[in-house]
Amino acid sequence: MKLHLSRAERAERTGLWSSACEQLLLLGRFFSSPEDVWLSLYFYRRCSDGERGFRPAVEAQVCLAEFHLEEGEVEQARQQAELSLQQVEDGWLDSDSRSLKLRTLRVLWRIYSRLADAPLAAGDHREALKLLHEGYRIATQTEDKQIEGEAAFKLGLTYQSAGEHDAAKQLFSSCVQIYGSLQDSDGLTKVCKAMARSLQSEGNINETVRCLEKLVDISRSDGLQHNLAESFLRLGDVYYSRCEYQRAAENFLQACEVYCNVGDEAQRQKAQVRLVNFT
Repeated sequence: MKLHLSRAERAERTGLWSSACEQLLLLGRFFSSPEDVWLSLYFYRRCSDGERGFRPAVEAQVCLAEFHLEEGEVEQARQQAELSLQQVEDGWLDSDSRSLKLRTLRVLWRIYSRLADAPLAAGDHREALKLLHEGYRIATQTEDKQIEGEAAFKLGLTYQSAGEHDAAKQLFSSCVQIYGSLQDSDGLTKVCKAMARSLQSEGNINETVRCLEKLVDISRSDGLQHNLAESFLRLGDVYYSRCEYQRAAENFLQACEVYCNVGDEAQRQKAQVRLVNFT
């Protein structure tokens, strides 16, 4: 530690800013324990405030963005991440040999996703959609399909909350393709649930049934028992709304059996209530 500090000071005195930044970045990474976080931030800030455009300074900016994001200081995180993105060059690697540009983009996506939470909570769909669209644009550049899927899904849910179901369904369809290519059953499950809600809100019952039946297949094949039971309940509710009581009863009964098999007595009793109408 003393060696890196003396090297940094010597490099600063002689105007070797690139070397100084390298040593300051190493010092920032050295102090990684929670009680030393203030020292880590001190060196990251010295590094990022040095000569702009050097790779270590850009990495320090990303480190600061990540710290501010974890602390909930989202605007400060955005400032650091956007500054990093302006200066980062293709081909630069961080200290762990990862693409520095992709790391910056991934942090920036998380920042925009977090920024959208406040307007979402306040019911300001216009502002939330503006932020999430920017986040989605960034996510498509991260070369990470999981992130792209998450960004599309959150944007779709926001359109759904705003009552814009066509836009929501388009994004959910993109999610199905992404999660399908990743063989992500959890992702497919949540997207099918969301898609079914939009379809049902539009009164498109046949497509809702098909979507829920797909959800049953996914849940059964992957052993997701609670999702399977929930899917049977939702199918039962849909059939009941169409006065198809026999099919409704069959699905409610299957839900009861699944909850019984997994030992979830509370949920089994709730499912049992639906069967009362048929006894």
